[in-house]
Amino acid sequence: MYPLFLSLLFCLCCICNFSFAQDQERFRVSSEEEIEQAIPASDRYLLEQFQQGIVSLHNGTKANARLNYNLLLEEIQFINLTGDTMALADEQLVKQISIGDKTFYYGEQSGFVETIADYSPVKLAVHQKFTTINAEKMGAYEQSSAVSSIRTYKSFTTNTGQRQNLKLKGDLVLAIESSFYFVDQNNRTYKANKSALKKIFPEKKNIIRDFVKEEKIDFNKDEDLRKLLQYCSELSS
Repeated sequence: MYPLFLSLLFCLCCICNFSFAQDQERFRVSSEEEIEQAIPASDRYLLEQFQQGIVSLHNGTKANARLNYNLLLEEIQFINLTGDTMALADEQLVKQISIGDKTFYYGEQSGFVETIADYSPVKLAVHQKFTTINAEKMGAYEQSSAVSSIRTYKSFTTNTGQRQNLKLKGDLVLAIESSFYFVDQNNRTYKANKSALKKIFPEKKNIIRDFVKEEKIDFNKDEDLRKLLQYCSELSS
């Protein structure tokens, strides 16, 4: 009886994991093709097309340009006067970037994050990027055993326009990964976790800690983070 039960349980888990995996669009890249051939431009960029935006620097300087976010290279790009696609340089000088109704901030650890909700004095933001899965290491039901950054691909273009070549064995499967961040009132970004809350709300850390425990907040879930930051905002008001 027990062996049969365990077998059924194992199959059920596999089916559930498989169904979850299918929610993410995946792209297979063979070792013989360039990544641009496997992923169309409409999927490599966050926006369908480059839109007019504003780049604001910490020194007060502002610049207008047609902008977009490249999910593969995790960088904001713009169209220059000659029509070429270029990447922003010196990201650490960027205070804020607005593209249409979207707002981005930059952190050395986070890269560019897009704000998705404002709970003054903290904003909830998300960082999106492509991650790669080595198909040679994929097991049953296409479940991956290893996930790494897209920058482990065989080559990529840096923000200076230089092509970097890396070694690659076998095909790759790519999918978009989202991770959440907090942006404080000074535009500093923090990975969404308990440690960040202690830094942002040092005087309320014990109360917030109890709330996180009681509500069983999952820092990887959008709805949980919105509930948490709404509570933090009410404490600060």
